[in-house]
Amino acid sequence: MIPHDKKKVTLLHPSDKAQQIYIGQQDRQKIWESVTIPCEPDSPARSPNHYQEEVESGPRFITNLTAAQDICQWPSSYSARHGFLSSPSTFHFTHSHVPILATSKFSTFSDIMIPSSYYFQDDIAEMDDSKDSLYEDKIDQVYWRGSNTGGHWTQGSWTMGHRQRFVNFTNTPNGDIVLLKKSSDGQWMPQHTVLSKVQKKFKVEFSQFIQCDDEDCKEQEDYFHKAKWDANNDAVGSKIVYNLDGNSFSGRYYRLLKSNSLVFMQAMFKEWHDDRIIPWVHFVPISNSMEELPETTRYLLDDPEGQIIAARIASDSKDWSKKILRRVDMTAAFYRVFLEYARLVDDNRAKLS
Repeated sequence: MIPHDKKKVTLLHPSDKAQQIYIGQQDRQKIWESVTIPCEPDSPARSPNHYQEEVESGPRFITNLTAAQDICQWPSSYSARHGFLSSPSTFHFTHSHVPILATSKFSTFSDIMIPSSYYFQDDIAEMDDSKDSLYEDKIDQVYWRGSNTGGHWTQGSWTMGHRQRFVNFTNTPNGDIVLLKKSSDGQWMPQHTVLSKVQKKFKVEFSQFIQCDDEDCKEQEDYFHKAKWDANNDAVGSKIVYNLDGNSFSGRYYRLLKSNSLVFMQAMFKEWHDDRIIPWVHFVPISNSMEELPETTRYLLDDPEGQIIAARIASDSKDWSKKILRRVDMTAAFYRVFLEYARLVDDNRAKLS
């Protein structure tokens, strides 16, 4: 595959040996073919029919987050459903062997993960406990409010944005959904219905329209309701707060985890802390297709058993994140990455302990 725009760059190796690499650029266009080159040739992503939907009898819940984020295995969930894959604001890439430090990546990238400096900003990452309330005193709803980021929208590409899909899905009363109901023999059976059955449980709105051509910005403003901009801690008035990728990772994630609310997490991007924060223990993972979102919401907010689970996850996530997502933890992660990198590029690394 030849990128639309490709340039050659010469890097100087620590041993003073020149190495030439090629950097491709595909801003504001579909990048699926570029990012799935590392997938196995017989993987679903490399299939000519990769856009075909997987057939399911009911909502598919995430039981393995690593597998669920694998774009090689779930092309129909990502290829035309995520803004970064459909129309990224910027996208520079290389298939050469060169070390890249990154604050987030997706499954086919081999970047070296480091904490983002964004999380070092107290006003972004820290939760003001004085503005929080007890879980049981919060509103029974899922809350998200933010901008339409996730790509640069041109010629209608915003319809494939993951944030646009999320806001549209949760605000369409007649949208088809599947809920589960327990039968007399204790089995959970799927029931097809419409979102209006649970729509009062969602408060999801856009507060800003940016990163788009003039016509596309206007189309989005006309299509979506525009809400007022909220303060950092306004979201935690709800029992469930939604965390959603934007152009990359969502910078509000740590602040939400440190609140008394339960966090729903919809993310394609991986981060340095992924092996420290456990799905269904510290947060609830939601797939990019969102097919399980209505039932997950109903169960955790309305079902007696689910209400107990939701309160426990909210409490455990706050306690755990305040122990392992501190500034000192991120600093230590930085330090270990650079120590190891220094060892790898040292010509005398075999002699280093």
